[in-house]
Amino acid sequence: MGQRGEFGMGTVGTISSIDGAGLTVKSQAGGTTEVLTTSATNVTKVVTGSFRDIVVGDRLVVIGTTSNSTVAADRIVDQGDAASAPQSQVGRPRQTDALPGGYGGPGANGPVGGGPGANGQGGGPGGMNGVGGTAKSINGDTITLTTNDGSTVKVTTTSSTVVSVVQKSSVGALAVGDSVVVIGKKKSGVLTATAIREGDLAARRI
Repeated sequence: MGQRGEFGMGTVGTISSIDGAGLTVKSQAGGTTEVLTTSATNVTKVVTGSFRDIVVGDRLVVIGTTSNSTVAADRIVDQGDAASAPQSQVGRPRQTDALPGGYGGPGANGPVGGGPGANGQGGGPGGMNGVGGTAKSINGDTITLTTNDGSTVKVTTTSSTVVSVVQKSSVGALAVGDSVVVIGKKKSGVLTATAIREGDLAARRI
């Protein structure tokens, strides 16, 4: 199954209109979801970063090719200080888990992307594995990651590894045309957002 515009407790798509605290999000399939934001809605934005942005203690989500306890990273999303990042931002991906964000499309050398994960989160790109954890050490272009279950994974990077950084944003900074992932609770056809992540299509899948 390829990318889907809506999943269990949220939606994925493009903002088609904004009216005060309300948003309309249009999925790739053409459907729309009415989204209500509140003062408690956690809004973040995925921006282009670099390897230099990653520091010890940061919470990372890595997608790449896994061999034993090593991941050759194709993409890394740096979610900031693990001690201060809210749970809705951090998530709890493990090497076998679906990754937070949208739904994975066809992999370069593998099957189509993963289906829905825990808490309404979607799978990563097909044919690749994901791992999440905290950066324990950085040596040259290699990161040692401590995963949620306490195991250690080595993440190798190259000049081709794409690094994205998650930054704090606000509802007021959202604009028509932005690509978003919205997590929340739906009642009477309206999705009350607990978290919104804005960013490009590739980065917001993570």
